[in-house]
Amino acid sequence: MCAGGLSMGERSEERMRNSGPAAKEANPKCNAMQLQHAERECGPAQCKDYKRWSLLDWGRLLGAVAIGVVLSLQVPVAGGGRGQHALAASTASVSSRFVQIPIQRAPLKMDKGDITLGERAIYLLDYFYSTEPWSKTLILLVITGLLTTIGGMAYYNVAREDPEGSKDFREAFWASWTFVADPGTHAGEDTWQKRLVAVPLTIGGMLFFALLIGLVSDAVSSKVDGLQKGASIVIEKHHTLVVGWTPKTVPLVEALSIANTDRKHKKTIVVLGEKEKEDMDAELLDSIPVSARGGTKVISRQGVATSLEDLRRCSADGASSIVVLSPTGGSQNPDRVDAEVLQTCLVLAHLPNMHANIIAEFAELDNVEILKEMHRTLVKKSPIAALPEGKESAVPAEPSLEEDGNGSAKGRSRKMVPIAAGDVASRMLVYRALEPDLAFAMDELLTFEKNEFRFKEWPELVGKTFAEAVFMFKDAIPCGLRRRHVSDYGRRKILVNPAPDTVIEKGDRLLVISRGDDTYRPGASEQPGPIGLLQPSKEKFQPYTKLLLCGWKNDMYDLLSLLDCIAAPGSEVHMMSEASKHAREHELATGPRLKNLKIKQLYGNPGSRQDLCSLPLEEYDRVILLTKSGGEETCVNNLDVSTTTTAMYIRHAQVERGNPGCTIVAELRAGNSDGLELVQKAWLDDYIVPGAVEARVLANLAEDTDVGAVLDEVVSDYGSNLNMQQASAYVRPGEVVSFFELQRRAMAQRDLVLGYRNRAAGGEWVLNPPEKHAPLQWTEEDRLVVLDRGL
Repeated sequence: MCAGGLSMGERSEERMRNSGPAAKEANPKCNAMQLQHAERECGPAQCKDYKRWSLLDWGRLLGAVAIGVVLSLQVPVAGGGRGQHALAASTASVSSRFVQIPIQRAPLKMDKGDITLGERAIYLLDYFYSTEPWSKTLILLVITGLLTTIGGMAYYNVAREDPEGSKDFREAFWASWTFVADPGTHAGEDTWQKRLVAVPLTIGGMLFFALLIGLVSDAVSSKVDGLQKGASIVIEKHHTLVVGWTPKTVPLVEALSIANTDRKHKKTIVVLGEKEKEDMDAELLDSIPVSARGGTKVISRQGVATSLEDLRRCSADGASSIVVLSPTGGSQNPDRVDAEVLQTCLVLAHLPNMHANIIAEFAELDNVEILKEMHRTLVKKSPIAALPEGKESAVPAEPSLEEDGNGSAKGRSRKMVPIAAGDVASRMLVYRALEPDLAFAMDELLTFEKNEFRFKEWPELVGKTFAEAVFMFKDAIPCGLRRRHVSDYGRRKILVNPAPDTVIEKGDRLLVISRGDDTYRPGASEQPGPIGLLQPSKEKFQPYTKLLLCGWKNDMYDLLSLLDCIAAPGSEVHMMSEASKHAREHELATGPRLKNLKIKQLYGNPGSRQDLCSLPLEEYDRVILLTKSGGEETCVNNLDVSTTTTAMYIRHAQVERGNPGCTIVAELRAGNSDGLELVQKAWLDDYIVPGAVEARVLANLAEDTDVGAVLDEVVSDYGSNLNMQQASAYVRPGEVVSFFELQRRAMAQRDLVLGYRNRAAGGEWVLNPPEKHAPLQWTEEDRLVVLDRGL
């Protein structure tokens, strides 16, 4: 019971009775008090709404309050006492007799009458401009039509009052148009009424043509900008497509341009990169001027490597070869980079009517082997040919993914060649440190300026032996065969330095070293004469070395294994870097135990003079400097300066300690700075730019994928590889014989001579000598570059 003697329910009923219409009439005093209270609380403006409230309105309000109370009481029960609703928390803080329920006023609806006609027109025009490409032109035409129509009607009314004026409605419209189109027409009007109509039309016409010129100028500029951005499709066939813009792109384009120099029909080079087209064109033009391209057309397009639209825009299905570059960087994970390359290759493989050979550059040699193993496993379930079996190598022994247009492996239609070109660059670095002469030979064979590997079919050689073919070329050196017949998996066998009695069959292609495609032809065969009784022993040259290796790289074991193959047993390698002990042990454990090298770990900063001078620098006969890893944000010149500074510290300390004859070879990131190159020559005996070497390898594969198998074998430690040999292995000291005679003696021991350094011929290295019949005197100091079959 309440204080007034009534219960809560009775008081509610009493309140309801007092709030109804009948109560208002029966109790006007109470009604007036309520109205005064409403005016004080809500104001006079809202008091009218209060007066219009009916019993139904009050019922709705009470129902909403009841629902709110029920929900607020149910929330704590469902939540188990945790996370209580704010409304329920407020009810618990007051007496059970009163419940405070905050009611949020509904948002006011915006009155459409507040929007002006101008605002609505601007809004509609804005939407029209953003959705219709011809909106500006259309609106300009509409305004011109309205101007001409209104002006024609006004001119007609004025001319009709003139006794001498024309009464034709069509003539009035024509006069109105002439006022708009020609500003000087209004000068011929003879009455002020006509002039009042003509002058505004003339001013409107001037504005019309000003806007028209602006629209035309914008359209032309937009079209020119679109052409500069390369929005059009590339209309080329049998071109070379380079996918990716990396530091190797420009050297690759340069190498491909050199390869095009001797061709009658130049191959177009198309570059697809994510960089802005204007920036790519500027960098290409700065590094390779048009005059230095040898007539090669270079086209760039901006796009994504995995976008089918961008690949079609580059006419990927019409290319003869596609090079997918690895976006390697110092801060990127090699495995992730290789996954991106593989994904791009899979997208290319699914392009319809695509018959190009795909050269895929991988960052890690191990991932190339993993890809081979995957295809060996899936070959029985996939129409794609399996990758070849073989040892680890930079270039696969035989290209993979060879299939015809129907997915079968019967015709030579396209291949995918996975390659770790960085391994070839590491070999070149080792050759320059331990075998500079061999590095010279390899460098010349990789470039297109002098001698290079070429495949060509000669029908006149069918039925002849390989030994006979060797002596039929005066301007080239045959060194292998590519068989015509195909294995079960579509692979063609490539023989480097085959047996002399190997018979050349129809469809076989002869591998030669020559200076150009049209510089050699087979001539009369020369029968090998008697070699004589000379059978000297052949020894593989392995220099002993104590080498200092400064720096660190991810594939350090691959570099050490190359040193292990060339160096003599007992050679020492002292490794100095800031790499942790765990990283060193983990890397050295990735391969088998080294046979010839003794490894000593040194911890220090190669860029610190104090750390370097603490080493016995006078004891080293060779030093290899590895460049620091850096992302694309790192300036390559700064990295090269750091490497050159290390070489300067080492050279200065060695000269002070009495060892000025040490060979220092460095790995540099850029070799295009003339001033820096002069400084480098003062401290370095030689250097390589890995990106340039890798670009030349990729260019050779882009020209002919079969060259990949040749490069793989000649730089490996199995099969017929490239080696240095003393001339005394085939001739007696002081003996005078020609190059052909020297070749006969070498072939008797299953070797092929590719070049020599002869003191009588000037002491310079010569590959594929031009005068093979000329007699030369040979000494013990003369050396040869040979393809041998091992000892």
